Amino acid sequence: MYLTATRPDLMYGVSLISRFISYPTESYWLAAKRLLRYAKGTTKLGILYKKGECSDLVAYMDSDFNGDLNDRTSILGFVFLLSSGVISWSSKKQSVVTLSTTEIEYIAARYSVCQYIWLRRMLKQLCHIDIRFHFLIDLTKDKVVELSYCNSQDQVADIIIKYLKLEQFLRLLRMLEIVDVSVVN
Repeated sequence: MYLTATRPDLMYGVSLISRFISYPTESYWLAAKRLLRYAKGTTKLGILYKKGECSDLVAYMDSDFNGDLNDRTSILGFVFLLSSGVISWSSKKQSVVTLSTTEIEYIAARYSVCQYIWLRRMLKQLCHIDIRFHFLIDLTKDKVVELSYCNSQDQVADIIIKYLKLEQFLRLLRMLEIVDVSVVN
């Protein structure tokens, strides 16, 4: 779990494996070994933060409706980027089964907006960003938060909530600015 504090690309795998730590099976042991091999082979990857002023806080959030095949609960997650790199991320399995994609998307949006408000308050101290606290509807009416559709191919929050094909995984790594920091000047 320590690695997930600095490597959002490990979040989904670690979260999935940790759910079965009390009752591990052969398949989860193999998944853990695969994850450790990936971590060992990517030790030079890190988040690159470029020097400069604070810029807009950009959020991506998504949910995997009934994504846990064992109990049909959903997984939601968000990724926040500021300036050049990811600054906050979370992946959370829901404790209840949602009945629709709309319901879980709304829950994910509320969860993400709470984090957004907290981050904006923190950044206000660092970057003089103004903020008022409102619920999701008030935030959108006041144009503090803009909710917009994000194509699945550009949904960086997917890296922490679901299994991805290698091509998409690598693409999202680049979008998060997770690069080989040993070659960056």
